[in-house]
Amino acid sequence: MTSVHRLLQRQLKRHLNGLEPPSKEWRDFIQAVNDAYVQADEDRQMLEHSLELTSQELLRANSQVLAVFKRLIESSVDGIFAFDLECRYTVWNPGMERVTGVSPLKTIGKNAFEVFPELKETGEDEFFHEALAGKIAVLHDKPYSVPESGQTGFVEAHYSPLFDEAGEITGGLAIIRDITERKKGEEILAYERDQLQSLMDNIPDSLYFKDTASRFTRINRAQAAVLGVDDPQEALGKTDFDFQTPELSRVFFTEEQKIVQTGQPIVDRAEFNPTRDGQPRWFLATKVPIFDAEGRVTGIVGISRNITEYKKGEEALKQAEARYRSLFEGAPVGLYRTTPAGQIVDANPAIIHMMGYPDRESYMRLGAADLYAIPDDRKRWEALMNRDGLVRDFEARVRRSDGAVIWVRDSARAVRDAKGHVLYYEGSWEDISQRKQAEEALQEANANLARGLDELRQRNREIALLNEMGDLLQTCRMPEEAYAVIANMARQLFPEESGALYVMNASRNLVDAVASWGLAESEVGPSMFEPDNCWALRRSRTHIVEDSRTGLLCRHVDAASPAAYLCVPMMAQGEALGVFHLRHDLPAGSVDGARTAGRREAGLAGVEQRLAQSVADSIALAIANLNLRESLRQQSIRDPLTGLFNRRYLEETMLRETHRAERNGHPLGIIMLDLDHFKRFNDTFGHGAGDMLLREVGTLLQSHVRGEDIACRYGGEEFTLIMPEASMEVTRLRAERMREEAKRAQLQFHGQLLGAVTLSAGVAIFPEHGSTPEAVIRAADAALYRAKREGRDRVVVGQ
Repeated sequence: MTSVHRLLQRQLKRHLNGLEPPSKEWRDFIQAVNDAYVQADEDRQMLEHSLELTSQELLRANSQVLAVFKRLIESSVDGIFAFDLECRYTVWNPGMERVTGVSPLKTIGKNAFEVFPELKETGEDEFFHEALAGKIAVLHDKPYSVPESGQTGFVEAHYSPLFDEAGEITGGLAIIRDITERKKGEEILAYERDQLQSLMDNIPDSLYFKDTASRFTRINRAQAAVLGVDDPQEALGKTDFDFQTPELSRVFFTEEQKIVQTGQPIVDRAEFNPTRDGQPRWFLATKVPIFDAEGRVTGIVGISRNITEYKKGEEALKQAEARYRSLFEGAPVGLYRTTPAGQIVDANPAIIHMMGYPDRESYMRLGAADLYAIPDDRKRWEALMNRDGLVRDFEARVRRSDGAVIWVRDSARAVRDAKGHVLYYEGSWEDISQRKQAEEALQEANANLARGLDELRQRNREIALLNEMGDLLQTCRMPEEAYAVIANMARQLFPEESGALYVMNASRNLVDAVASWGLAESEVGPSMFEPDNCWALRRSRTHIVEDSRTGLLCRHVDAASPAAYLCVPMMAQGEALGVFHLRHDLPAGSVDGARTAGRREAGLAGVEQRLAQSVADSIALAIANLNLRESLRQQSIRDPLTGLFNRRYLEETMLRETHRAERNGHPLGIIMLDLDHFKRFNDTFGHGAGDMLLREVGTLLQSHVRGEDIACRYGGEEFTLIMPEASMEVTRLRAERMREEAKRAQLQFHGQLLGAVTLSAGVAIFPEHGSTPEAVIRAADAALYRAKREGRDRVVVGQ
């Protein structure tokens, strides 16, 4: 490993280990740079050993490694800059230009505090000095003005030192990440959380949440007062056993565990819950289970109203009939008496005022059934009264004199004579419209929260799948493996859509379908098409059609098939590698039609486009890496002048082919060829003509090989042909034909005839001329040497 390579790798590791605390995005980016460098360095070492590079070629390989590192820096979405010991900028990537609006021409080589004097005013110059002192420094939530809009954005900056090979600090490196959208999301979540907390704290009734073990997870201030704590936070994680008597706590625990097990709520049940000093206290309690998306009970929400005073009043009415009237008239809740036939015989001022009537007489001319906005509410009330003789906390909608509908909570009982006959019903109405509105608001807030959590879970799942797909694609060695991974992951990322992956062929005149999911391949689209048939490839950007009946369709899309679709071009280094095609095919009248239509309306051009773009970017990077890997592999086993396999590949192949021949009991033919008087040819016509002659010999060998034969350049002007399952006679005849064809060739170089070219050849057979690859090669080489000694331009068989 060269010093520059070691320096780059050591700096990447130091920066990776120094980020405290590093986010997963930071770690992935720096690890990607390190992995790309390691891969490039391994390829460089392989080239160095196999091709015996000169010092100039080693320098060129080093430049390629540095170019890979530079491309990664410049393609990063984050801003990256470096500076020397004098705080002069040495690196300024496009990400920094996007954040600041300042080009590298105005920064490279210039002092940071001269380019941006505000750095000293805001104290950010200390981060430069921290990095130059060998420390890691992190700047959080720095505001900046967005160049395009002028609005305020926020960034997070990580500063770290740069070291040379000797471990001395030579400058600093900073990575700038735009966190504006994350800040906005945090502010929205905080606002919604404050709204919910404000709602809870301003509800006069006690409100609390418990988990499945009956532990408090959230309570409002009214419930805190009931429990006897100053701060609602003091109750979190605790149970009723920490605040109530053991007997009452066991009752609450038993009934709540029954709710968890059965999912059945307790609604408007009166509870006796004395204070800690023994004073009587009553509550009207409702406990409702909380379900997750899969229908499992995950907790309990409870709301209770202190009805102690109401209970005391009820007891007082029983004990002192003489005081009844005054209480009736002065009660803050609406009180009434009606006959079983529904005639109103008495009403207190509160109920008359509640219903908006001017006086008692006008109100009492009505029938009880006339007050109900929903007739079925009155029927249910009568059914309960006939069955139980009382109605407790019955909620109904009634209509005021002005036509407005309000909610009331009705509690009534039947008053009977000595024989048990019903004389009248007496009861009370309480206007609970505000509570109902609060409950509806709370339900809506909970519904919104549940939807938000569902969306968050979906995004997390998509991110996890994208990461998994990236990991799998990085380990693929062949394009076919990558295509199988892409099809499998696309089914999971887009379960309700169909699609196909199209890759540009080598000639770049056709786009081939290499993977598909959802519908059958023939239904997703054609197996191939011309690049101009896709708007996305023409324009090098995503093309969306939300309605195929009105949108601008690509010519490779059947207008009758998809309801909507999008095509995302897969770009790498400014070059289109193919297109990621995603389509929505569910008809509007299907079982999932309404849900899918809503999803498409809400996010086809937003969420799904961003997800499809992320998938396309990952695929493009993987395909580009596979292409680069294949190119490097070919360079490592091919002779650059002739295009034949090189000596390293020959040695690997000989070992494999001799083992195969030995296992199958077949011969293996070897031909060693050498150009006669090649040095004299070079001296006469020049090295350019010599290179042309070597290429012609390479072409000659390639034209005389079978599919299973291997032609190699052994070194200099020597060539080797390996012929599996070829006998001695077949191998010798092949050598003779090549010798004769080379002799007949009329070669010209810059219009000058080069004269006749002759070849000498040595032939050997495994295992007849040797039991190892080295022995057979030596036998063929010895035969070639004899051919040279005996006059050249001939074929000699090994001994």
